[in-house]
Amino acid sequence: SGTVLPWQYYQAGFEVTLVERETTWTTIGYVLGILPNGYNILADIGAAQAVRRKAVELKSFTLKNGEGDVIWKSDFADLIRDVGPVLEVEREHVHGALLDVTAGADIRTGVTVESFEDRGKDVYVRLSDGTEGTYDLVVGADGVNSGIRQRLFPQAEKSYSGFTFWLAWVERTFPKPDGPINYFGDRTLVCIFPTADEKRVGALFLLPAAAKAFDRINGREHLRTHFKYMRGEVPALLAALPDSSHIYHADDDEILLKEWHRGRVALLGAADHGVSPLPGMGASMAMEDAYVLAQE
Repeated sequence: SGTVLPWQYYQAGFEVTLVERETTWTTIGYVLGILPNGYNILADIGAAQAVRRKAVELKSFTLKNGEGDVIWKSDFADLIRDVGPVLEVEREHVHGALLDVTAGADIRTGVTVESFEDRGKDVYVRLSDGTEGTYDLVVGADGVNSGIRQRLFPQAEKSYSGFTFWLAWVERTFPKPDGPINYFGDRTLVCIFPTADEKRVGALFLLPAAAKAFDRINGREHLRTHFKYMRGEVPALLAALPDSSHIYHADDDEILLKEWHRGRVALLGAADHGVSPLPGMGASMAMEDAYVLAQE
């Protein structure tokens, strides 16, 4: 949402400043699921083909039990024909395509919003690089740990879903699936998602646990202990896991606000409705947020 919205306003003739904390997006995140609603928005703003060239088009979705038996498989053919493609693509390629279509906007990386004051007729903003300015609208699209939300709604708190998860790129040693595969074990879940990279897949491991029950230092050992009973492709994933330093771990925090704006300051995407990464809907929902807001 943080890159779709600037395009909308920039094309409408508004002056836009995009502030991004990171200096590069190449190492942030893993794979984004792009559902038809998200893809159609990308198409409308001219970024769809660039994303599609770097993506893998999903043909199916498979559920298996812990023993590796297929419980259910859905063919995406009707969905693709009637609504649009379902893609998985590395996050950096989506950001790159969106930045290309917003070329000309004022984009500042390595910068955060230090403070802001809604003065009724405008919003005064001071940035971490010492610059300041006034804006008609300030939008926080800064994720589930949103600093804008913390200032706008200080009483709002994230809630822990009760699940913790790990994400990793894993070398593929089994046939490439034509869509995501979800393994449901005894209170555990493993998701395998293909990418355009023929040599690896993305893997997500999830299980219920108390908050902060696991450390990141021993991620590989935790996974091999808690998921060792699962069959199918899972043993191959566990055997090929990278070093723990290359495995991302986090507790699954969620937030859902009844309000998404106050005055001239608004929230978009996970800053307002941070949901579990499991459905793969977050990116498309965030893009739709931005698209709808820009039409208001």
